[in-house]
Amino acid sequence: MKKHLHTAVLTLILTAALLLCACAGGSFRNDLTAADVADKLTAALPQTGRHAVADDYISYSAFGEDKDLLLEKTDSHVILIADNSDMNIDEIGVFHVTSASDVAAVRALLEEYTAAQALRWKDLLAGYNPGESPKLDHAGVKVCGQYVLYTILSGADTETAQSEFEKLLKAE
Repeated sequence: MKKHLHTAVLTLILTAALLLCACAGGSFRNDLTAADVADKLTAALPQTGRHAVADDYISYSAFGEDKDLLLEKTDSHVILIADNSDMNIDEIGVFHVTSASDVAAVRALLEEYTAAQALRWKDLLAGYNPGESPKLDHAGVKVCGQYVLYTILSGADTETAQSEFEKLLKAE
């Protein structure tokens, strides 16, 4: 019984820590759609030539068995890929999480997705487009309030995207 109590307390502490990390740095606005955020975010990036993917991009083959969970916990999202995606693996996803209590779960799902993309692309890129491979090392997920951003971009573009994401969502 004591062991279960310790496990429950530890789980509660870890969950609270994740939520605090997700909201670190102050309060964030919550009045924009994911598309609004993505539009403003990509305007700050140097490269153009991105387009939004179709809704069926979030599929079992891309996001695994948790794809339904991802869609249930978010009320808007946009995923942008490079127009020349056969030669450029740039990818940006912005998700608005419906409930603040689900932010950690969405973050975890998107971290799994970016890790899976890195595994999927690593060997393939080595053979036909090794210049894109470093983008996999810079893939990341950032949370600001109830918004979650993932990027598969160059190091500089990842830094710009994450910085703009935070600036855009900081409460005024």
